[in-house]
Amino acid sequence: MKEKRRAEVRDDQTGSGVPSDYGELKAALEDLRHRLKQTEEDMLRVKRLAALGEMAAVVVHELRNPLGGIRGFAELLDRDLEEGDRRKRSVRKIMQGVEAMDRMVKSLLDYSKPVKLSPRKVEIAGMIDEAISFFEMGNSKAKSDIRISRNYHQEDVCCHLDREHFRQVLLNILNNAAQAMTEGGEISVDLSPPAQTAGGGTGEADESVLLKISDTGTGMSKDTLEKLFTPFFTTKQDGTGLGLSTVKKIMEAHKGEIQVKSEPGKGTTVTLKLPRVL
Repeated sequence: MKEKRRAEVRDDQTGSGVPSDYGELKAALEDLRHRLKQTEEDMLRVKRLAALGEMAAVVVHELRNPLGGIRGFAELLDRDLEEGDRRKRSVRKIMQGVEAMDRMVKSLLDYSKPVKLSPRKVEIAGMIDEAISFFEMGNSKAKSDIRISRNYHQEDVCCHLDREHFRQVLLNILNNAAQAMTEGGEISVDLSPPAQTAGGGTGEADESVLLKISDTGTGMSKDTLEKLFTPFFTTKQDGTGLGLSTVKKIMEAHKGEIQVKSEPGKGTTVTLKLPRVL
């Protein structure tokens, strides 16, 4: 009887003496911990957005009028001073400062507003080509120092998109890639066919389109990656720190996702995941 009992115990245990379902339980707990952390971060971000929206209304109201007055008087001074006058340079510095502040105020106002979409069925490959054309027209560096390679595995894939907002997403990512390649390089745009993934326990398959935009730039540290979507965080001297935060908002409004992978000296890859439309 004792030998039989020992055999049953051995059957219920791994070779290390640990219950066979321990690994599964540990993995499930880790997954729950990760999801809880993500939910807490999402709740904090929602609270920040709410506070930011209230602050934006006050800031815009308090700053727009004074900025307009400063700009107006600076323009009058600039018009009255001769070209050779040394004071003209100082006046133009004032005008540049006002423009920078005005951009910040506008970015803050745009970011604090909820994203209102007017989606329609769009062929994603054509939308990408359109955004690349806009990028090349607005970025003189892209014409000479930057190569753009396209790899569309399936060109007739469609998604429900707001063209203006999604163009903003693509242009922001392309411009960031260009700025990361100070000595030129290559931007790769890879449109993958829909990949079927589990439907979150619903028993249904979720077909999603994956768009990857990679650059050969300087890359980012782990610390920078963790703060990448934080409002007002920027590594650029003239940046507002709201570009990628806005991109994330637009992707979430499209029921999509954005992921960024990067290493210092190894470039950056941004992956956009969008629901497919048949």
